[in-house]
Amino acid sequence: MKNHAMIFLRSGATIALMTGALLGLPSLSQAASIACSVATQETEKVLQCFNDDGTPARLRPPLRDTVNLEFGLFLLGCNVSKIDGDLNDADEAIACVQAMFGLTPGPLSRVDANRISSLGRVVHSREDALRYMATRGYHPIEVQVAQTEAPPPAELQASAPAEHGSEFPYLPHDKARYFTRILQGDARTGNSASNKIGIYLAFHRAFSASCPVEIGDDSAEYTLTRESERLGLREAEQIRLRSTDLDEFYLAASTLVPVVILEYDEDPTKDFDIRRIYQIRVATDAENQTAFAEVLAREGCHSDLTETLRAALSENLPQMSASAGESTVSMYFQTITGARSLNVTLNSPYDPDSIRATKIVSSSDTGLFPLGGDYGGRMLSYLALGDFPAARGEHRKPADEVIRQIRALGPAGYNPVAELYEWGFQNSANFSPMSALITSYIIRRVQTLGSCGDPLVTVTRNYVEIETTRVGGVETGSRQVGSFSREAIVPAAFKQIVERAEDITPGVNSRELVDGAIERLTCDSEMRRNLEANMIAFNSGVEPVWVNPESRRTFGSDENNAEASQSAYIYTNFDAAVELIENAAQKNDSRLSLRYGLPNNSDRSAAQLNLLLIEDVPAMVFDTSYFGRKPGGRDPGRMVRLIMTCADSGELEVSQFLSSTQPNDLDPDSIYNITYGAYGLNGQWPMTAHLESEIANSNSFTFARFRGRIAADDTTFVGLRPTSNFTSSLAMPNGNYHLSFGVDGGRVNTTLAPLIDHCRSIETL
Repeated sequence: MKNHAMIFLRSGATIALMTGALLGLPSLSQAASIACSVATQETEKVLQCFNDDGTPARLRPPLRDTVNLEFGLFLLGCNVSKIDGDLNDADEAIACVQAMFGLTPGPLSRVDANRISSLGRVVHSREDALRYMATRGYHPIEVQVAQTEAPPPAELQASAPAEHGSEFPYLPHDKARYFTRILQGDARTGNSASNKIGIYLAFHRAFSASCPVEIGDDSAEYTLTRESERLGLREAEQIRLRSTDLDEFYLAASTLVPVVILEYDEDPTKDFDIRRIYQIRVATDAENQTAFAEVLAREGCHSDLTETLRAALSENLPQMSASAGESTVSMYFQTITGARSLNVTLNSPYDPDSIRATKIVSSSDTGLFPLGGDYGGRMLSYLALGDFPAARGEHRKPADEVIRQIRALGPAGYNPVAELYEWGFQNSANFSPMSALITSYIIRRVQTLGSCGDPLVTVTRNYVEIETTRVGGVETGSRQVGSFSREAIVPAAFKQIVERAEDITPGVNSRELVDGAIERLTCDSEMRRNLEANMIAFNSGVEPVWVNPESRRTFGSDENNAEASQSAYIYTNFDAAVELIENAAQKNDSRLSLRYGLPNNSDRSAAQLNLLLIEDVPAMVFDTSYFGRKPGGRDPGRMVRLIMTCADSGELEVSQFLSSTQPNDLDPDSIYNITYGAYGLNGQWPMTAHLESEIANSNSFTFARFRGRIAADDTTFVGLRPTSNFTSSLAMPNGNYHLSFGVDGGRVNTTLAPLIDHCRSIETL
């Protein structure tokens, strides 16, 4: 390991964030003596910070963000003399980056600073830093030589190949390098699902326009449409496709709009409005289409390079799977920070035969939220689809979070729905977001659609007008000056709900909340009947009357297709379980199979859940996580951290590896309480466990495996659905450091759900 620099943060020093470089952020004082060094580990550069006692330092925002920004400048190849959280001495490095990407000289903008700080947090080499910036629209305007590394000897410079390769010497440098990486099969190219889909579509647009004759007789012209209220989008274009390309193109094109929306909603930064994000997407795709047209003009429509590029673009797409008649598409792909998975909903069930007949491929957000993409439409969609876990999560959100969400989903400037909710939260301690939504909806539904065959009743509310006297801002008295009453006509089934509401006189603000959704309904529509039945059930605290069939694939479903049986595999010990996984991966036993392939031992992608089956019966859920150095060993690689099987009693048998970067005292005779949870869900599921094995414990870390059981009843992981993070944690007694674990939860429906169904079938014997 080489230490390049040692930087000290002075005790009690005030760290001025981006002084003279990034405006608008506060200053911070972190009273600690901290030493940071940039070290080289194999091919990676790693920033390490330590307290004066030698323990790893945990920098707090905003100091952490500034230090990461300085490290990001360093990774991009710009000379950073000190990484100390103070950019007063970083003017040269900032000017270097601005020249590199053609940014406006002078103070570094907040957006640019956030991007560079983010890369300092997630990448560890100059190559990955440039790749990270490229995926966010930052392309070097000329080849830069890293100031932190010596240039190649002069005698080697003339013979050195061009950095972007020789396949596309006629393209701009950034495009040539981008296309070359796709040709080389770098699965991380694009970094996001929307980028991977966008460049794939750009190639087929260019091929359709540039090669109308060469495309061949076995082709047809299709209409590609994109619609989204949230994106302000209504587009249509004609494109000619070869018949062999249709199925793949159909999945890619139809998922684009929901993928763009889902990625935006998951992005905590949100540097731009979502419509601006989509405009950037369109501009980027147009640039790529122009570059592909140049390739086709120079190389030919059916040259070896063109066909190789076509195949590479298909390979670069996310792995997508969908079943005929269903609307959910599961995606899995690689990014520069690891593997990702997404689940998106099409606007209509997956049906390739129908596409061939109609010649229309459409992409819209109506599948995500059939009653609209604004706040009211989303909340009503949760109820209409029977997604009560999501609805309850919204119901429990605090006022400030609700208001931020409403404004993020609405138009810029004045937002009448936000005004309505701000008024409600300010004037009533019992204000409920979902109750206000239901009340506004049912009153407006009667006003616009009529009774729809329901018996109606009148709800009357009496109001008192109070006049308050204030002197010098202090209330000195109040008196009643009048009274009035208001009436609302609602279906009898909603009478109690409306009687408890804060306001029964929906004005313009309430209409903005629900009218967009009501416009999509009629008295005869099945969705209206499902929505209103579920509203009553939700308000009563019972399960939904109707659940979208695809939602039933989540945990807590009443649907159980597993037949009563014995456990397919009884867990005895960790080594035996790992041996079984290896036999399945190596196909040593025809009875064993894996739902997903295993990553290579050197693959550093994020951990994913997997399912081992024995004679097609769910037997074991597990993950494989990359460790820089395996606990108890010297070599890096992947290891199994989570194992779940069905015990003979029908309970979930769990073997869980947990870790901490701090020491802990573990007792083999103690009972420990492990809590499972998931990002974006409020539900938590506890498990009592005992110490199975203590793999390693020292003054600086703890690695241990715990074993316990969870009842596989209707409450087990109820409401769990594909999530970005499925976690477990163990709060250690006596104030010691917690142990924790996390794994990508994008596969819960295809791994954990079948296993739990199998465990439940055992319980019924």
